[in-house]
Amino acid sequence: MLCLSATSVHADVMLTFDGSNVTQNDCTGAMQPTCVTTAATSFQESMVIASMPLSTTDTSFGAVMQSNAFYNFAYMRSGTPYTPTMSSRVNNAITGGQSFTQLDNTFDNSSTSGNSSALIYSDVISDTTDNTGNRTQQEYKISYNLLGGFISSQFYTSLTSDTLFSFFTNNLGNIGGSFDELGTTSTLDPVGLGLSLYAFTEFTGDVKLIDVQSVPEPGMLALWLAGLASIAGVRRVRQSAEKQT
Repeated sequence: MLCLSATSVHADVMLTFDGSNVTQNDCTGAMQPTCVTTAATSFQESMVIASMPLSTTDTSFGAVMQSNAFYNFAYMRSGTPYTPTMSSRVNNAITGGQSFTQLDNTFDNSSTSGNSSALIYSDVISDTTDNTGNRTQQEYKISYNLLGGFISSQFYTSLTSDTLFSFFTNNLGNIGGSFDELGTTSTLDPVGLGLSLYAFTEFTGDVKLIDVQSVPEPGMLALWLAGLASIAGVRRVRQSAEKQT
């Protein structure tokens, strides 16, 4: 009998966060900007991160277990309420930036104390100059900076051998931190020596990890569905045979 399961070993990971205490910071007047901070709407966001690490390192020593890992930035996000407006401010060619997910985990057996951290970060930059000399600088950034502590080695994840799913499952309900999302754009007019276009908006707040799920990779999902279809076919054949007898 064909038996397939979408385990964490073969699955990407979907994380869901609650965002609260969100503030909005808008700045106007580019040369001497005036910034106004107001309360903004709380939100819930989910994102999917590929389960294959880009690199892993174990730096354990003595009684201290310590490891870190790098993954790609989320390849799918539900998007905060602010994402469409913030990300649309980068509408010229992308010229720089970086995106990644960094995990760190430490546990000291002598003091029975440990900590986990995760930085989910993307910063996209466009810095272009047109044929009239106008220089336009645009940026879209989003980051989740997460921290958590624990007092039992069972919550330590060896990031060189365990999965992305294991790390976040071990820290579910325990890890949280700050959220930052911004979008900016400015155009410098070399003739008038001023900024003819300027916009700066940043949202910050608190986030907490509230759910972790395994998400089958596209190929694995197709195989899993094919397995279900095969099982269903076997059942239909058996039922037909039973009726004939």
